[in-house]
Amino acid sequence: MTNKRSTEYVIDAEGKCWLPPFSSRMEGWARYNWFRNLTKLEGHTASESEWKGLTKKYPVQIITEEQ
Repeated sequence: MTNKRSTEYVIDAEGKCWLPPFSSRMEGWARYNWFRNLTKLEGHTASESEWKGLTKKYPVQIITEEQ
């Protein structure tokens, strides 16, 4: 069984991509780079409260790497 990376993200009304909060700087940096390389979009990390608001207002999407 292989592990595939995936993350949730939200695109707001202005087209800005938001990523969920991270638990460590290294995790956030790695996810940001992975997301940007895979999608060619700039991902902005939301705070805990921002993420809750965004997920109530916009659909949560999930991206998973292809292997």
